Amino acid sequence: GSEMCIRDSCVLEFCCDRHSRLCSEDYEAAGKAVLVRFTEDHDMTSEEGFDFACWVVAKLSSLPMILWGAIPCTAGCSWHRVNKSRAEKGLLPDFFEKHKRTWRDFRVLFKNFVELSSLVHKSVKYSKIAFEWPQFNDLWRNKQVMRWLASANLQEVCFNVHGWGRFQTEKPDPQAMESSHR
Repeated sequence: GSEMCIRDSCVLEFCCDRHSRLCSEDYEAAGKAVLVRFTEDHDMTSEEGFDFACWVVAKLSSLPMILWGAIPCTAGCSWHRVNKSRAEKGLLPDFFEKHKRTWRDFRVLFKNFVELSSLVHKSVKYSKIAFEWPQFNDLWRNKQVMRWLASANLQEVCFNVHGWGRFQTEKPDPQAMESSHR
């Protein structure tokens, strides 16, 4: 309520851990930013979870906003390749069923993140988008991901030894963003 009125910006973390450092309560107490985590508890694959995220964007749209994407990267990680190879040899009988669920979840989460980023750009005057995965994750080469990254004007940056991501340098064309995830 009134606590939000004294805040001067916000960070929305999409698909993060409950205890992520980016939206740590320590930072919120020390600063003037509203920090919101959309975690597994909100289930960003569900209509209810996505609607909640959209409601938060609408509620905070008067504040400068960063939307930070941290969608699970399991479908493209190196262990996924190793496990697929083992499954093809009959060593992991449940792998292919888990693989289907992993890809289904990725597609829904990515679609919802793209839609939410489009909403942020349409409804928030000052906004930035950031998106992270490990550098050598295969999902960076996914055609849908590559199209969206190009349309959203995200610049490649290295966060640390393991982190790799994209950060927006200028606001993209909203029509290009919408058509990129189809």
